[in-house]
Parts: sequence; C-alpha cells; structure tokens
Amino acid sequence: MMGFEDPPQEKLFGVNVSLDQRVRANHPLRQVARLIDFDFVYDEVKACYGANIK
Repeated sequence: MMGFEDPPQEKLFGVNVSLDQRVRANHPLRQVARLIDFDFVYDEVKACYGANIK
C-alpha cells in the first residue's frame, strides 16, 4: 500500500524506533532529499497500486 504522510513517518512499525534518529545527520541521502522533490513519484506509480495483479 502506498500513502503520503505529512509529516513523514517517525516511528518504524509502531515501535519506539525513530527513523530520523537512526539515520545520521550528515548522511548523503539527507542532502539529496533536501534538493529533490520526489512527490512526482506518486503520479508515476499510482497505476501500480490498487490493481489486481494475477
């Protein structure tokens, strides 16, 4: 299932694991996420969700 959360998910699987705390502050993907708006992906893949795949 695909969804959009604002603010993003903070706890992984409902346990006390904070995704924000688990990824170091200087991780390269944090910079990528700040520079690129990935919201376009939702429109690109929406046909793949909710479809009956046989």
